[in-house]
Order: sequence, then C-alpha cells, then structure tokens
Amino acid sequence: MNKIIFTLLFINFIFLIPSWAIHSDQLVSKPIPENTIRVTVIFTNDVHGGIMRSEAEFLNPEFPPILGGAASAVKIIQAFRERAKRDGQYLLITDAGDIYQGAPIGTVTKGQAIVDYYNLIGLDWVTVGNHDLDHGYWNLDSMIQRSKFPWVACNLKLKNTNQQYPNTVPWIIRQLGDLKIGIIGLATASTKNMSFPKNIANIEFEDEITAIHRAIQEVRQQGAKSIWVTYHHGIMFNEEETFLELVKQEQTGNLKKSYISNAQELVHQVDGIDLMFCGHIHIGKPKGWVHPSKHTLMIQNYGHGGNIGVVDIYLDKFTGKIVKYDMPTENSMLLLLQEEQWGRDKEIDQKIQAIVDTVEKGLDDVIGESQIELIRGDANAPMVMLVATALKEYAKTDLAIQNAGGVRDNITPGLITKRHIFHIEPFGNELVTVTVNGKFLKELLESRVSKTRLGIGVSGVTILYNAEAPLGNRIQEITFDNGKKFHNDSLYTIATTDYLLMGNSGMSKFTEIPHSQVNWMGVRVSEAIVEYIQKNSPITKQTKRSWISVK
Repeated sequence: MNKIIFTLLFINFIFLIPSWAIHSDQLVSKPIPENTIRVTVIFTNDVHGGIMRSEAEFLNPEFPPILGGAASAVKIIQAFRERAKRDGQYLLITDAGDIYQGAPIGTVTKGQAIVDYYNLIGLDWVTVGNHDLDHGYWNLDSMIQRSKFPWVACNLKLKNTNQQYPNTVPWIIRQLGDLKIGIIGLATASTKNMSFPKNIANIEFEDEITAIHRAIQEVRQQGAKSIWVTYHHGIMFNEEETFLELVKQEQTGNLKKSYISNAQELVHQVDGIDLMFCGHIHIGKPKGWVHPSKHTLMIQNYGHGGNIGVVDIYLDKFTGKIVKYDMPTENSMLLLLQEEQWGRDKEIDQKIQAIVDTVEKGLDDVIGESQIELIRGDANAPMVMLVATALKEYAKTDLAIQNAGGVRDNITPGLITKRHIFHIEPFGNELVTVTVNGKFLKELLESRVSKTRLGIGVSGVTILYNAEAPLGNRIQEITFDNGKKFHNDSLYTIATTDYLLMGNSGMSKFTEIPHSQVNWMGVRVSEAIVEYIQKNSPITKQTKRSWISVK
C-alpha cells in the first residue's frame, strides 16, 4: 500500500500551478504610507493534515457548507502573491507546526503529502510542532529532507550536544529591499513530556526563554531590524485574563522562568519581539492580540486546515518597527475556506482526492450506531469513558485508564464508521495491561487529582475524592464494579495505552512498573474501540461516571 501512496505523491504533486479564477485585481491595495513597506503574511498552524475538502458541520449540521481545503487555499495565496508582485511589495508564508498528524492523508503518508503541498505553495518557513514527532525523529528527518523550505527552531538541539538539530536552523534572515527581518522558530519545550521517549531520543529541547534571548541577539548581529517569531505555543482563550494573571505573578515574584505553558508567558518575559505567529491550542484570534507593555503583535489561526490567515504588515523602512497592520476583511485576519466563496482549483482538488481515495479506503465502513451524543472533555466525559470502557472490556482487566486529552473527537447520534474512530484516536496508540498492588494503584490515581481538574478517565471503578484535601489524601474510597474489594496488598490489572505507560500526560508513576508486570496486547486502541461499538450497538446510554466528588 505504501508504494501506491508514495507513487501517487510523486506523480500527483509535481505539477505547475494552473490559472486561477480569483485574480489579484479583486484585492484592494490600500495606500502604502511613506517610508514603509508592506509584507503580506499568509499563516497557518495546527493543520493536522487538513488539506482535503470537508464539511463545515459546525456552521450548519443539517446542510454543512463545503470547505475547499488546499484547493481553495492556493487560489487565495496566488491572488495575494500576484497583488504583491503588482504593487512591488512582499509576500511570505509560514506555518507554526503540527502539520500532518490527525487526518488520514497526513497520518498514513507520515506527513509526506503535506510537505508536498507546502512545497507547491512556496512555504517560506515552518517550525516543529509536538505532533510532528509522532512517528519519530527519523520521520521528522524524512519530512525535512523532502522540504523545499527551512524548518526553524532555535531550541531544537542534537541530544547530548549543544549543536543545532541536523538540517534545521535556529533562525533565517529575509531581505526585503534594504530591510532585514530576523525570523526565529521556537518548538514547544514541553514536547519532551508529550512524546514517546523513543520518538525524541535524538532530540533535546532547550528552555524557550534561554534559546530566544540568544537567537534575538544573533539575528540583531546579522543586521535584522524587525524580529519575528513562529512559536508552536498558543494565545489563551481569554488573553486579557491571562495577561492580568502574568502581571500578578510578576508582582509577587512567582512568574515562571521555565516550562512555558502558553505563548503569552514567553512574550511577557522577552523584549524585542515585534511579531509572533502562534499555534498548538487551536483557538483562532480573528484580530490578533497585542501585548500591552511589550507591544508584540501576536497572531493565531484555528486548527485542522479550515481557515487560512492573512495579514498585511506595514514596516518602517529604516527601523523595522510595525507602523500598522491591515486585515483582509473588516473584522478578521482569518478566512474560512468556504468553497462557495473562494471556489477551488479543480486540478489540485482531483490530485489530492486521488491520494485521499487511496489512504481512506474502508474508512466509511459502518461499524455501529449511536442514539445519543457522546462528547469528549474531562475525565468523566461520555466519550472518554466509552474509550476507557472499551479498553477494559477488550483486555478483560479490573479497570482501565485513558487520558482525556487523547480522545480527540465526539460521536453524534447516527451511524458510526471507522472514520469516526480514526478521528477519536488518530495516534495509533497500542493497548497494554499492567498488574499492580492497591497501594500503587491509589498513588497512581492520586497523581492526577488536582484542585482544578481530573486528567484521566477511569473505567471499572467508582472513585470518591475530595479535591480540597491535601495532596496524597484526596481519594477517599475506591470501589470496583466487578465486586473486588480494595486492599493495599491485593493485585489488580489495569488496561491502558503505551502512551501513558511511557509516563506521558503526567503519568510518570507508570514508568516505575517493572517490565515483568507489563503485557503488550499487540492491538491498537482503535481496534478495541471498534470491537466495543460493534458489540454494544446501538449505543443508547452513557457509561457511568467514575469520579465522584464528595465535596
């Protein structure tokens, strides 16, 4: 199958850009202020393989409009490129990482199809997202070698050295007339806590603040006047509240200097960044956000390829400072790729569809039906509980543990296909079982009970907890559904994923389990979900909640 896929990739993506139905003369050129240059930047983030056509059910579940994917995006890109050429100005294209994992065309081809698309549109640079390592550093190397654009990440190092990771660069310089722009890439240092150890065994993630300070100094020495950063981390949902919390932390001396949890934290502690392209959290910011004291313009798109971002940046020719910025519409930098509005290039659409037809064969096979809505979310969310229950029943264990963040989609009432399961569990994780005593089990569960959230879904038990109690004493009682009694010295079997077994998602306790107590089932999590749905279809009720608060 791989030979067929990659033959299609080579044949179908090597072609000339055809003529377009949308033209640059449809785009209004505003007067360019004296002594400034205009740089149009087209930006994406967290595309996750979403280059194919899709239905925008979030707009209208009954009659969803069609999103044109890459076939619509390239028309917009070409129109803005022609406008830049006509006006004697500039156009740049960037992506903030997580380019391929999540849609079959990306996952099955291990990112090769997405790299080919980016080569086609003339991407100028990309940074490394955490999911760009889901198939290992060796696959990242393969994507980089296939790319006609640089992968930029100033904090990505070769393991046990202080050298830049091979075939990546910390920064690039773009010469726009007499003005130099320093463009710095930044990976998420917390990737080391989100990936399988073997997938990043050759990579070291330097602290972001240390790395960015050094990179800014280096690009300044190269003559860069304007500093841009593409960072695989995000602007939070409520950016103003986040900013006020940062100010409070700064005033009390509690501002974190490492393990950055969002892009605003970094900007708040670093001077000299004029423009930042963000990502990772899939929250689009239609008008961007400007840091009140640093004056850094921060920009972020939605995920999964349904949008393309466009912004006109006006830079002072001499200082490189941002004079102003314009959006393509009155209220947004983000253009929803509605086919009805933008049209699509049929030749590109056909070539992408040929690959989609190959990699998605069988995904629309029906495996069951749900009469209720199953929503993903926190540890007690119905979809999270269904997945955990599927693991427990397949492995025939006392309980199962599934991280809530690993469940990536919902199920709505109606027929369920293999495509639904792919979107719920797109990572290819494997099912494992472990045997532990009660003392270890309680400590394992305690490690994920915080005052604000529960991080793991658990099936097969009822857990009474008090989140306000001291850490280590928050779980009050554990009752097994199969009638077993809880004792510290008794042995219990747990079904979970290889991802959690490696200590990811805060489950470091799992790494203490000896190999002799681990059983690799030899099946993927998705297979267990399929079997559960087939056996229990139609699904008419939600799986019971396991976590019960006693306060």
